[in-house]
Amino acid sequence: MDKEQKHRLISVIEGHMFRVEDLCSSEDVPDEIKVHEIRKSFKRINALLRFFPDNLKEQVKAFRMPMKALARQLTVARETTVNLQFFDQMCTENECLILPEAQNLKQQLLVENQSSIKALMEGDSVFAAIKKQMQTGRHAFLERLPETEFNIDIVSELQQSFEKARTLFLTSVAEYHPEEYHELRKKMKILFYQFEFLHPGQVAVPGTQLENLHAITDRLGDDHDWYIFMKEIDEDKYTVSDSLTALLDDTIRRYQQSNLEVLNQSLADFFREANNSFEKSLREIRSSN
Repeated sequence: MDKEQKHRLISVIEGHMFRVEDLCSSEDVPDEIKVHEIRKSFKRINALLRFFPDNLKEQVKAFRMPMKALARQLTVARETTVNLQFFDQMCTENECLILPEAQNLKQQLLVENQSSIKALMEGDSVFAAIKKQMQTGRHAFLERLPETEFNIDIVSELQQSFEKARTLFLTSVAEYHPEEYHELRKKMKILFYQFEFLHPGQVAVPGTQLENLHAITDRLGDDHDWYIFMKEIDEDKYTVSDSLTALLDDTIRRYQQSNLEVLNQSLADFFREANNSFEKSLREIRSSN
């Protein structure tokens, strides 16, 4: 990687960190949006940190671990927001869910969402802790990198990310399990964010690798959201009758089946052995450098 590319990597990571700080300080952005956008920025930062070589492993770890711990504190608030949004969508799309008991469940979901977001503000605010960690990480880690000697092979890291995702896909596709597909989604997200660094702005361009990766990760995300929603219903986290539980389970199974038909074919195409278009893109990037 040439010096210009090295500084661009540092600059992009720094931009995500400043964005997180701005979100934490903003009084205009709703808390549920803050949670979602901060989590996305954290995932982008984590994916890009993988570009740094082994000789910076300790510095990267010292920066990454506190950030990951803070990100975990946002998980419940995000999941309760998604549960509420998904249930609203289900009620809109399925007339059979327009009944008093469904409205009662919606109220329970709303209370749980409000409670989980309120918990982020109690005591020492999680947003304040996140902002402080971004500032500390920038001063202790990021600002020292421009004068540090290191080499980065972005294409090799992308190839490794691709192979890890492909290996997991091949082991999980034979028998569907939502937890394994969630792990696959994590790896696909890393690949997406890393490839995005080389091709910013291509997500909305039809036919590009980024557009394809984005569509796949979205479908994997839907699959996980439905799984979490139904898991919490089955674990009696909410007061729901057996009849409504069965109705919800049947509705989600239909969503999952329809989604998996498209998703599995998209994954098979993306990871195909012969004439793989993503690997071809990596070869073209390497040859142009």
